[in-house]
Amino acid sequence: MKIIILQFISFFLFFACSTTIPQQKLIYREVASESDHISCPQLLKELLNNNPYYNEEAATSLKDVYEELLSIDPNLISGARVASGQEIEMLEKILKQLEIIEQTYQGFHTEAQKEFCQKVFAKTIDNLTLENWINKVLSFKKIKTQKVMESELIDYYQNTFKKIEQYIPIKLGLKIENIHPQKLEINQKAENIISHLKNNMTGLFSTTGFKNMDEYRAKVALSDQKLRRLNQILKDEQVEIGIDVPVEVRQNITRIGFHNKHTTGKSESSFFGIEERNKIESVLSTTPKLDDYETLDDQIKPKYGYLRPHTDSSFTPTRTAYGSDCYIFDLAKIKKRLTWTPGDSANRYVEYTFRHGEYTRNGNKRNEPIMWDQFFIPWDHRELISSLLFTNFIEKKFYFERENFLYNSNIASNQAVLKLSYDYPEADYVEVQIWGKINLDDVTKFIFKHEEPDGAFLEELVKRNIKIYDGRDKDAPLKEWVPVKKFKKQVNT
Repeated sequence: MKIIILQFISFFLFFACSTTIPQQKLIYREVASESDHISCPQLLKELLNNNPYYNEEAATSLKDVYEELLSIDPNLISGARVASGQEIEMLEKILKQLEIIEQTYQGFHTEAQKEFCQKVFAKTIDNLTLENWINKVLSFKKIKTQKVMESELIDYYQNTFKKIEQYIPIKLGLKIENIHPQKLEINQKAENIISHLKNNMTGLFSTTGFKNMDEYRAKVALSDQKLRRLNQILKDEQVEIGIDVPVEVRQNITRIGFHNKHTTGKSESSFFGIEERNKIESVLSTTPKLDDYETLDDQIKPKYGYLRPHTDSSFTPTRTAYGSDCYIFDLAKIKKRLTWTPGDSANRYVEYTFRHGEYTRNGNKRNEPIMWDQFFIPWDHRELISSLLFTNFIEKKFYFERENFLYNSNIASNQAVLKLSYDYPEADYVEVQIWGKINLDDVTKFIFKHEEPDGAFLEELVKRNIKIYDGRDKDAPLKEWVPVKKFKKQVNT
């Protein structure tokens, strides 16, 4: 009987709210005509008298959240200061609490529900407190930092606040003006760099010992069966591109994506500062002048990862020391901006200068490369990797052993031996470089080697349909990991 009565009340409230919704009143603080503005006292009074629905339990929860919201430093909302990780988490928590309250009390019309939230706001916040808080927010000016990460964190914070605005009777008119180029523009410039490298590869392909890729494939076809299989795996892109990072950066990745040393100022396993990194990358990208590379937008410059066997294969992947979280990327989304080198690219540069001397400059002009492996190699030429990996491919390893870097005559085979010419033979894995902007939308799989994903980070992975794997047992095959808590997934369109 109680259930029937509650259902009737819920239906009545839904019907009443859907047919008697008063016009929404807001305090506008954006560019608008004077007729669009309303004073704090007037608005709060109207909200208190207007709304036909009130739920005391929901109101109590909302009051606590609203009080916490107005305790936020106005500098953060205006963008005058970059929020710390803890401050960002506080704002995210407020938004999440509002969403949960909304989902918990869904027995009434959506618009009436929003007006209910605003009425609680009016009962919670006094006129003077609200007016002072708004004036403080609007009195601070958003900083225009040249540091990409700072700018993106400010924009993320302001965008999060704009989501909160639907639950409060305030529209501050925050203008999200990112002074840095956006993903589409950045990635187009990255593709232009790859096009330049492709032209270099075309001109220097003969230094591999083969006239062109067709001749290389013809030689592969006459070689060992296992080499043919490996080459086909690479040609068909039945491999994966991974980036290993520390657990500590999970939240920042969900907020602003992946960044390189140029924007973070640090790297887990790098002996080179930003000045040296610019020099190395300018050489390997064959940029004529160092100055030109140094002034290039840091978002275009590469993020470093490595070639992995497919998750479902029985091969052993590369072991790295860059972090215990591994993100696997959608090749279809990044391959136009992808390059590779046999082994660590910085080591190749150091070895070259050790044996050949510095890349000399005449009037700031750099010597051009003379061998195919003296610069970042475009992904289009990935089949050359088969000659480098073959020895260990037999042993189901997907990385190099230094003593077995090249396919050589020690292989127990009477088939033709495939040999590449090269400048520098030492390497222990295939390094890849992803140019341009990348974020969680480009990720298909996540492997954790220590800490299970949880909280908001886990929710973001699930929302994007990213498969999660448990890699804590390094001697056992990866196994798919399913969280106990259920999250709503986003629909791919």
